[in-house]
Amino acid sequence: MILRRLTLFNFGTYGGEASFELEPIRTGAYPRPVTLIRGKNGVGKTTIMEAIRLCLHGTAGLGRAVSQAEYQDHLARRIHRPRDPDFAPSAASVQLELDYVRAGRPLHYEVKRSWERRDSKVLEALSIREGGATVSENDKEQAELLLRELVPPGAADVFFFDGEKLEMLAREASAGSMLSGTIRAMLGLNVVERLQNDLNAYALNEARRSGTAAADQLSGLMDRAAELEQERERLLTARDANREEIGRLRSLIADREECLAREGHLFALRREDLKATRERLTYQIEGQRRQIQEHCSGLAPFAIAPLVGRRVLERLDKERQYERRETSQKLVRRQRDKLLSLSADPEFWRELGVDLSRSGREHLIRRFSTFLEESVAGERISGASVILNSSEEERHRLHAWITEALGEVPRQFCEAIQRLGQMARELECVEDDLMKAPDEEVLRPRVQELSQLNQELGADLAEEAKMLEDLRRLDFQVDQTNSRLHRVQEEISERDQANARMSVVARTQGLLADYAAELLRIRMLQIERTVVECFNKLCRKDGLLDRARIDPGTFSLTLYRGESAFERAELSAGEQQLLAIALVWATRIVSGVPMPVILDTPIGRLDTEHRLSMVRTYLPEASHQVIVLATDAEIDRRMLDKLEPYLARKYEVRYDPIRGATECTVEHFGAEPVAQMEALTA
Repeated sequence: MILRRLTLFNFGTYGGEASFELEPIRTGAYPRPVTLIRGKNGVGKTTIMEAIRLCLHGTAGLGRAVSQAEYQDHLARRIHRPRDPDFAPSAASVQLELDYVRAGRPLHYEVKRSWERRDSKVLEALSIREGGATVSENDKEQAELLLRELVPPGAADVFFFDGEKLEMLAREASAGSMLSGTIRAMLGLNVVERLQNDLNAYALNEARRSGTAAADQLSGLMDRAAELEQERERLLTARDANREEIGRLRSLIADREECLAREGHLFALRREDLKATRERLTYQIEGQRRQIQEHCSGLAPFAIAPLVGRRVLERLDKERQYERRETSQKLVRRQRDKLLSLSADPEFWRELGVDLSRSGREHLIRRFSTFLEESVAGERISGASVILNSSEEERHRLHAWITEALGEVPRQFCEAIQRLGQMARELECVEDDLMKAPDEEVLRPRVQELSQLNQELGADLAEEAKMLEDLRRLDFQVDQTNSRLHRVQEEISERDQANARMSVVARTQGLLADYAAELLRIRMLQIERTVVECFNKLCRKDGLLDRARIDPGTFSLTLYRGESAFERAELSAGEQQLLAIALVWATRIVSGVPMPVILDTPIGRLDTEHRLSMVRTYLPEASHQVIVLATDAEIDRRMLDKLEPYLARKYEVRYDPIRGATECTVEHFGAEPVAQMEALTA
């Protein structure tokens, strides 16, 4: 895909019409993929990326769970407001021209999203032209689906990102949730999910058409699965918002603590000791809680009901006795039957040298059979009392688990709870000391504010833990529902053997699940290797990162130097930013999706050395088309000289206070940058 032109009309700070050419160029053998749009803060750089996302995705461009009323309010606020309200427009539009290869055919699209304010309502229109012909003219929903096919909303998180998103990716707590949906969309796993949903719908229709009794059960399970997925999406949205709030609070706390350190040296010295103690206790408490959670996810629940555990042990012993007696009885019966078979042969008695009458022989055999049956010791147990019906290995494992749960586990669990309570009391004392520490009245309001922020942070962290637990519960329910759904489909297939289509649906569902799991595993390995390559290329430090691992369930990232894992916190602030960029870069490379990359203030938080690394290494290679939105402080004269060999054009955007609107000027770059490239590589 190549973005050709963006045209804004009365959008945001842009009054009237403003047009930006965006396509990359090539001068001789040198590609120039970068379009730079530079200006001061607040002049409308971010508005350009917002306009592109809005044009392509509409409501979805604003994030998860945006209501129609919120969306219309947003559209109304994005209509340009000039200095003179008498000349305020009532309509605005965003138009994007792009080239896209679809089914092997290069196509030119013109997408225009316009809206008009009428009284208290906002009327929106969407038009798409393909090769000059209008498509989906009267079907807005169909047009939105076409745009989602061209640019999946999840892909925008990798290809269109800003400094704030990089900051969230740099934080370990936020990176996993951001990468989860993005990676699934980029690697096509969401397509697998849609296929599975379509197969479920097909199976339901087929069951209803065939008059299968299980159709209602299948329909109920599908509705339940949809409800659980909606609940999961709601929780994910709330969790993302909560994590953003946690990041904001942590930033505020760090800022307030820095102010306190500057304003009161003696207080700062004492506070640093208390803070270190608090951090140590907080870390230990978190570790202790994880240990307790591990107990709870292990054998601890068995210890809650010891009577039940003992009864299970008794049941296991009784069933073992039953199984042994049954085995002995079978052996006795086989020997008796063998003896009866031999006794029917006269040759057997002649070989023994015994001459008995027929009645004598029968009497002897009966006495011998009775003797064999009575030789089997043990209590007679009815087969109806066998409930668990477990194997010897399973009985042995259950017996060991329950024995441990009734003995060692309660003691360990109680000790862990006591240690947690002791550390919590110590932490409470430290928090009290922190509150009592300041003597100067000038510091007291700041300390109180800091305490309030810490309380809010604690509440948000507790909410985060609750949400994670709710998500785990939901995931368990989703797995159970999907398993039941699969079982019902198999039952329908078995009942209706003549319907080969239902059998194919059941097999295809299993194959799709296996395919998704294997695809995710392979792609995760590729992303892990590529993250290391991209990070080391950006950081330019030998041996800083040797290996990375991404958990396929949580998408959390673990870093390795040699064979030792280390925390992100051991990286400098700039290196953490570069790691976030490496994650985005690696995901784009592995996905292989030929999309443009748009970066809004991507290097504002980097120092000079890391900015140079970004300009030299990342921007020229990020994609075949790169659009950079930056301040003149980020891309200063020195950075511009380094970037110029890769520039197709440079826009300067300025706000005109007289017109009350943003204006732009453009400079094109067309000469072959041989001398510049030689100087840059030197």
